[in-house]
Amino acid sequence: MRKTLWPDGERLNREIIAKPAVYIAEKAGFSVPENTKFLTVLGEKIGPEDRFSGEKLSVVLTVWKWKDFSEMVERMKKMHKFSGEGHSASIHTNNPDQIEELSIKANVGRVEVNMPHCLVNSGSWYNGQSFTKTIGCGTWAGNMTSDNINYRHMLNYTWTSVPIPEYVPFDEELFGEHFEKVKSLDV
Repeated sequence: MRKTLWPDGERLNREIIAKPAVYIAEKAGFSVPENTKFLTVLGEKIGPEDRFSGEKLSVVLTVWKWKDFSEMVERMKKMHKFSGEGHSASIHTNNPDQIEELSIKANVGRVEVNMPHCLVNSGSWYNGQSFTKTIGCGTWAGNMTSDNINYRHMLNYTWTSVPIPEYVPFDEELFGEHFEKVKSLDV
C-alpha cells in the first residue's frame, strides 16, 4: 500500500487521489469486496518516515492506537506539524474536558465536535462556520488567517482615524484580580 501511494517514497501518486477503495486496492495488488468504501492502515510512526501520518487525499485512513487522551492530542500535534498544521481537527465525544483540551492544545483553526468532519469543515448550516472552498491555516502554516476564507477576505478596507480623547487603562483595570495576585507575590 505504501509503495502504491508514494511510489518514490515522497510524492503522493496522482493516480490514487479521490479514487474508490477497490481501485486503490487493485493498484496495491490485493482485492477487497466490491462495496468497500475505504481502506485502513495502522499508524506506526509520525513524519516523513511513515507518510501514512500525513495527507493522503484518498479513502485510505490511518488508525492510531492510544491509551491516554492527552498522549493522543500530543501525537496529533506532531502529525499536524508534519502535514496539516493550522487546518482542522475533529473529535467525537460528549466529554467537555476532552473537547476543551483538544481546542486549547491543537494548532488548528477549526475543531469540529460530533460532526462529519469533511462535510462541515468548510462551513455548514448547522455549525456556524462560513462556507468556503479555501480554508486558512493561520500563522501555523504561513497563512494570513485561520478563518474559512470568504468574500470578506477579498475586500480592501480603509480605516479612517481621527484623534479621540486618549484613555489608557491602569494595570488594575486590565488585569483585575490577577494583577492583585501577582502584585502580592512581590515579583
